[in-house]
Amino acid sequence: MKVIYSNCLGSFVIDKKVEDSILFKKEDSVSRCLQLEKEELIEEEQKLAKKHPDALFLNKKSEKVKQLEDLKKIHEVLANFAKDSPKYFEAELLLAKSKIKNSVKFDNLVVNAISSIEEINKTINLFSRRLREWYELYNPEASRKIADNLKFAQLISEKSREELLKEIKLSKDDSMGADLDDRDVRQVLKLAEQMIKLEELRQKDENYIEELLKENCPNIQKLAGTLLAAKLISLAGSLKHMSELPASTIQLLGAEKAFFRHIKTGAKTPKHGVILQHQLVQRAENKGKAARLLADKISMAAKIDFFKGEFIGDKLLKEVEKKIGGNKNDS
Repeated sequence: MKVIYSNCLGSFVIDKKVEDSILFKKEDSVSRCLQLEKEELIEEEQKLAKKHPDALFLNKKSEKVKQLEDLKKIHEVLANFAKDSPKYFEAELLLAKSKIKNSVKFDNLVVNAISSIEEINKTINLFSRRLREWYELYNPEASRKIADNLKFAQLISEKSREELLKEIKLSKDDSMGADLDDRDVRQVLKLAEQMIKLEELRQKDENYIEELLKENCPNIQKLAGTLLAAKLISLAGSLKHMSELPASTIQLLGAEKAFFRHIKTGAKTPKHGVILQHQLVQRAENKGKAARLLADKISMAAKIDFFKGEFIGDKLLKEVEKKIGGNKNDS
């Protein structure tokens, strides 16, 4: 029985051996393979069907369909046909490269950008500890008066030791700090400059994420806020996967360790993951219930955004605010 079968190399008429074939041109191979994956009838198959009207398609491309049970034999015939030809492997490689190239979606950009922000935050925290310890050798009083790390870095970069001491009504003689050389002070201030540059980069990353989310998932962004929305997408893996998750799973994203500890040891069940960072959840008396209500709306928003539905983020947020505000004392 003759069959028409296509792969990345071309289209073939097979009956125990390859009786006829039309190989794809290199520039057409990727587009043809993508057509085949969608089960579309391609030009080469149409030509072979006219030449061999008694041949059946080995797929679902026409009413004259017969799915053969022994695909292995077909593959063996084609393998023998293609084993001496590098074109088959070249076509497969081109297809693989094309799929990798086209697999990059906005989700990948969001995941990397939010990961960048988290790593920058960790680096700033590390730098701030080192900066304070180092600068306190020179001016300990000013360091202890300024709690905010970034503000501290900015102030010591802009003002001299004497100016900072004057602001806290101390003289240079009253300070317990050592009189360091200008060379030593400059080295400390270089670290402060790096912290400031990292904060500027973090802000640029956040603005970038905000633009991405506004274009691709405005409903989730409105409900969760820019950074939390990005974290949820990152933890889910993609917007598509997030749209498939039930609200209960979205509620616990970021609390996987606690959840598995509950399963393994019987410890208390976690009631929320990173969704706890949302202001509405933080302000609620019953944070577990607030997290559940918010996760339910975020799950709905994810589905709307993935399927490119209309923007109803404002409406969903008002519903959450009303329910959380009206159930503060519920258990």
